[in-house]
Amino acid sequence: MTKTITSILILLCFVLPDAPAQQSPKEACSINYRIIGFAFPAVAKASGYKVEIAKGNYNTEADFKKNITLTTTCRTNKIIVEVPAFGTEYTWRTTEVGNVKNTTTLYHFSTAKSSNADTAVYRFRIVKNALKYKDAYVFNDGNKVMYNMRGEPVWFLPNIKGVVDDYAVIRDLKLTPQNTITFLTYNMAYEINYDGEILWRAPNNGLVSGDSQEHYHHEFTRLANGHYMVLSHEVMPWEWMQTGHGDSVIILVNKKAAPVPGKKPAWRAQMGTIIEYDGQGHVVWSWKSSGYFKGENLQRMQGPMGFRESHENAFFFDEKNKVVYLSFKNTSQVLKVKYPEGSLLAAYEGRQGGNSLFSEQHACKVLPDGRLALYNNNMENENELPNVLFLQQPATPGGVLKVAWKYEHPDGSKGTRREPLTSGGNVIGLPDNSTLISSCVPYSNVFIVGPDKKIIWDAALEKKDATTQSWKPFPQYRASIIASRKRLEQLIWNAAVK
Repeated sequence: MTKTITSILILLCFVLPDAPAQQSPKEACSINYRIIGFAFPAVAKASGYKVEIAKGNYNTEADFKKNITLTTTCRTNKIIVEVPAFGTEYTWRTTEVGNVKNTTTLYHFSTAKSSNADTAVYRFRIVKNALKYKDAYVFNDGNKVMYNMRGEPVWFLPNIKGVVDDYAVIRDLKLTPQNTITFLTYNMAYEINYDGEILWRAPNNGLVSGDSQEHYHHEFTRLANGHYMVLSHEVMPWEWMQTGHGDSVIILVNKKAAPVPGKKPAWRAQMGTIIEYDGQGHVVWSWKSSGYFKGENLQRMQGPMGFRESHENAFFFDEKNKVVYLSFKNTSQVLKVKYPEGSLLAAYEGRQGGNSLFSEQHACKVLPDGRLALYNNNMENENELPNVLFLQQPATPGGVLKVAWKYEHPDGSKGTRREPLTSGGNVIGLPDNSTLISSCVPYSNVFIVGPDKKIIWDAALEKKDATTQSWKPFPQYRASIIASRKRLEQLIWNAAVK
C-alpha cells in the first residue's frame, strides 16, 4: 500500500430509503475488517449526509478537524467506506448536508491487528491482474484472511474464545447463501457474521456416529433452504475373516456386539458419514458410507501397505435435482446418492480398466450444465501433474465418465518432475462459466481461468521465512470466492445493521 490514504479509500453510497439505524460501527469497538458499513440515525427531510473520518483517536473538535483524512457524502444514512490500515484508531462523525450545526458527537473505533493479515508476514502476490472479477474477494483458509483482487487483506477471522486462536487450523472458510460465513475447526463447524459473532454451531452430539461426538471434517455448507450439511465419520471396528479358500478378507464388526473373552479386539477404521441439520440442530437427514463399503467394496481398501480408510473428503448437494455427490480420496471414487432416499445412483470410478482417470481427488462440484468438476491430485499418474477435470456424466446407469475439459496450472510444470505428494485443492464454478481454482499442496496459487483455458486472474499466497527472509509458498486447504461487490455489501449489512 504505497498510495496516499485518500487514493486508496473506496467509497460506496447506497440509494436506500432513510430509516432509523443503529449506529455502526459501535462506539469504541475493535473490528476485524477495513471495509466498513457505517450506519447512523436518519434526520427527517435531510437531503443527504456528510461523513468525516480522521485517523487517530480524538475527543475535541479542534483535534478532530486537523486530522480528517476522508470526507464524503451520501444520500442516505448508510455508507460503506474502506479505511487504509489494520491496527489503527479512527474517529468519525456525520453532518446533515447543508446544516453545519447539526453534527453528531465524535465516535471512535479501531481496526484490529493480526499477524495473519500482516503483509510483512504473509503476502498474496498477484501473478496476473484481474480484468474481470475486479470487484471480487477471496477467502484463504490457510491464514484465515479475505483479500481483494489486488492482493490486499481486507478482513480476517478474529480470535473467538474457545473456538479460534492464533494457532487454530481452519478449513473451508466461505460465504453462505444467507450472507453469513461458515468454517470448520478441528472437529467442529460454525457459522459467523462479518464481525465474527457466532450465529450457529453444530451440535456434535454423536447421534449419527454413535460416539460421543460426530467428528466433523473437510467440508461444511449452509444450504439454500437454510439447513446445514457437513461431513463427519463413525468409527467402525473391523477384522480379518478366513475364507474357505485359505485366504482372508476384511469385514466390519457390529459395534454393539459384546466383546468375546480372550479374543483380540478388532481394529478400528473411520467410515464417512454426512449429516444435514436444521437451524435448531436437529438431524434432518444422514447417510453412512459403511452401508456401501461392504464385501468387494471394502476389500479395495486393502493395499500393499495394509488397510487404507476410504477418506471421505468432499461433497456437493445438488438441491435442485435432489442428489448428493460424495468424494472418497483413497478409493478414488465419487458416489452419487439419491436424496433423501439414500440409495446409490452411481459409483464413479477414477480407475477405468488399466488407466487412472482421476485419483486422490479433493473437491467435487456439479456445474450448472451437469458436468462433474473435480480437483484431481492425480497421484496414480506419476508422470503427470495435478489437474482440474470437468467430466460428462453418463446418460444411463452403468455408463462411464468422459473428460469434457482438463486444465493444468502452468506454475505446476516448472519443476523437472511432480512433487512426490500432493493434497488439497478446490474448484468453484462462476456465473460466466469461468472457474476459481485453488491449487493443492505444495502449490499455493489461487486463480480464475476461463472456458478457453486463459487465466483471468492469478495470485499466490506466500509466507516470509523468518530465517532466510525469503518468500515461500504457503499452501492452503480450500480457497473460496465472493464473486461480486454486491454479495460483499450484503454480508456487511447483514452484520452492521441488526
